[in-house]
Amino acid sequence: MQYPFSFVGRYGLALLLLVAAPVARAQTSGVGIGTTTPAAAAALDITATDKGLLIPRLDSAQRAGIAAPPDGLMVFQTDGRQGFWYAIGGSWLFIPDKARANDNLGNHTATRNLNLAGNQLVGNGTSGLAIDNLGNVGIGTTTPSQRLEVNGSTIVTGRVGIGTTAPTQQLDVRGNLRLGDDGGNVGGTGQAIEWVGPGVSTDPVGIYRLNPTVDQSELRVVVGDVPDPSDKFVVGRMGGTSSEGGIPGGSFTPNFSVNGAGAVNINQLAGTGTRLVTTDADGTLGQLAIPTDNDAQTLSLAGSVLSISGGNSVTLPTTTDPGTSTGDNLGDHTATQNINLNGSKLVGGTTARAIRGGLKLDGNGLLTVGATRVHPDSTTGYGVRLLDLDQDFVITSKNLRGQINPFNVSGAGDRVMWQSYYGSFFAGGVSGNRWDFNHVGRYSAAFGYDNEVRADYSAAFGYNNWVRIGAYNLFTGYNNYGLLCDGGFMTGRDNVMRGNNGLAGGYQSKVQSATSLYVPSLAFGYRAQARASSSGSNYALGYYARTGGYEGCFVLADFSPYRTDYPDDSLVSTARNQFSARFAGGYRLFTTTATNSQNNGTMQTPVGVRIDAGGNAWVTISDSTLKERVVRADGNAFLERIGRMRLGSWNYKGQSADTMRHYGPMAQDFYAAFGRDGVGRSGNATSINQADFDGVNLIAIQALYRRVQALEADNARLRQAAAPRPRRQRASVAALQAENAALQAQAAATTEAFEARLRALEAGSGGQARK
Repeated sequence: MQYPFSFVGRYGLALLLLVAAPVARAQTSGVGIGTTTPAAAAALDITATDKGLLIPRLDSAQRAGIAAPPDGLMVFQTDGRQGFWYAIGGSWLFIPDKARANDNLGNHTATRNLNLAGNQLVGNGTSGLAIDNLGNVGIGTTTPSQRLEVNGSTIVTGRVGIGTTAPTQQLDVRGNLRLGDDGGNVGGTGQAIEWVGPGVSTDPVGIYRLNPTVDQSELRVVVGDVPDPSDKFVVGRMGGTSSEGGIPGGSFTPNFSVNGAGAVNINQLAGTGTRLVTTDADGTLGQLAIPTDNDAQTLSLAGSVLSISGGNSVTLPTTTDPGTSTGDNLGDHTATQNINLNGSKLVGGTTARAIRGGLKLDGNGLLTVGATRVHPDSTTGYGVRLLDLDQDFVITSKNLRGQINPFNVSGAGDRVMWQSYYGSFFAGGVSGNRWDFNHVGRYSAAFGYDNEVRADYSAAFGYNNWVRIGAYNLFTGYNNYGLLCDGGFMTGRDNVMRGNNGLAGGYQSKVQSATSLYVPSLAFGYRAQARASSSGSNYALGYYARTGGYEGCFVLADFSPYRTDYPDDSLVSTARNQFSARFAGGYRLFTTTATNSQNNGTMQTPVGVRIDAGGNAWVTISDSTLKERVVRADGNAFLERIGRMRLGSWNYKGQSADTMRHYGPMAQDFYAAFGRDGVGRSGNATSINQADFDGVNLIAIQALYRRVQALEADNARLRQAAAPRPRRQRASVAALQAENAALQAQAAATTEAFEARLRALEAGSGGQARK
């Protein structure tokens, strides 16, 4: 006799259930305490009218002793800062009690702006500090008109510095000081600096700028408001006295005085007759009487000839012929007024080249060095050189002020050019009109040859780069072109960009995205393309990596096509929001620091997965020489645990039940059955490792195989016993047949029980079981 074929088939059904599911996920349901209908959105629903929820009570040391607390873990601390604490990001946070807090804000640090919304910061009163929507700050006023407006008296007890952080006086001003319209005690309107102190109240001392009429201004230094012999204006050294000199405004007689009519009187030079003013080696003035008798000589000047009567004469140098003059036109002098060139130039010699290369200042204030090139050797004959320049060099201007093309310079040429109207700086050369004023963006810069920067706030370096229509771009390299792009960066050769916040580099790479979006895209490599004309967020890296016009794609390409018969083969996206990668040499992903067996001289095992060249599935490490602490598995126990698991079909929450159904166990069941092997832990209660899943399947398959082998041996023995035998063996054959029938009945009962368990599991998971 032999066992029915259906017995093996039923065990085969269990075997298929074990190996058919490639992926496993968790499924949970709500639990109710005090209610039989827990809320659908709650994992735990507790209902009571006379009891509460008692959170675990720990002291501060016990709470701190919880290693790596998960987010949301809550305890009640019984000492120190008593109350509820919860964990987030591995740290504990206290839930404060507002009734026990000292104020509404507490001792905190602001993490965002505090909007007063028209209110003030006050003390115990109603007046305080106000900030309007323009950022103006008012103290004592709610409508400040300046950055800082104080309405009321201000007391400063220490030193005040303006333009310095280390004032040395009560008021220390480093820079210009501007005063308002207040003429003091002097008529008119203007500005004033006055000094007041003990005994000075109505008698002003100060410096005043007055505007008597619309077209006039005068500066007055005032000592007193009425003529007073005791008032003095003293010019002397620090620590001196008023007797050392002065310019009074009255009729008194110091050494040097000016009367009300403006006449100057030097008492030291007083005498009779006509007198000659002299000075000694120390600069002290003196006087000498000029004789009036017939023997007196006369000094006369006729043209450039200076002569004395009855004596010699001398010809003074003229200023009309600089080539023949024995002196110079200015000498070793200090100018006391403007020097008007009146159309002439400052030159360094008398030759034609020196005069042609001089410095010219026209009536509009335009300064030029040199002149129009009139001879080939002019390029080396003159120019501007700043040698050993150890001081700052500053050029100031105002954007969009003045002339658009002040130089009237256009066309080809090599030059350094600062265009103040646009605030732009170009240096290098150009073969056409790319540097003309109508090809220049505001605050732009170009360095190199044939670079055109029409975009504002942009720059180009290198050769033949174009930045047109946009702003905030930086291009460097050769023959890169950008149009309708903001915030772009290109480097390399022959690259193209259109869109915002893009990056293109390498050779003939292209970025193209919607100009209405600020989502960046990137193309870097050899003829890489990140294109999505109506959207963006594309990234193409490598050799012929291309997104194919789809948005949200990431493409990584290796160099493998270069050495094949298809060197221009591209890796192209085929759908939106797709990740594509080609690495013909395979993929390696490591989950350990070690990437080889010898890491810093220490034996370590590199753990991870890989796809070998030409492979189509992930390969995991299973080398017996890399394993330790091996524990043999009890296959029958594994079968028993599998028999208790919830097996069936399901779909993930939020996914379509029509098109995204799956088969397999629950992670909680799998972890409960196989999560611990007596040595340590394997996996967790929310996911299943595919390698572990395959291992459990193999162990169960091995146990089933051994059972099948045992049954086949029994069948063979029974078949042998059932063969025709002599009469004397018939009794023993009958006994064997009875044993065989008992074994068949036992196998049928075991199969029936196993199928009943499967049907129960399928009924619990919403499936259907059939016998």
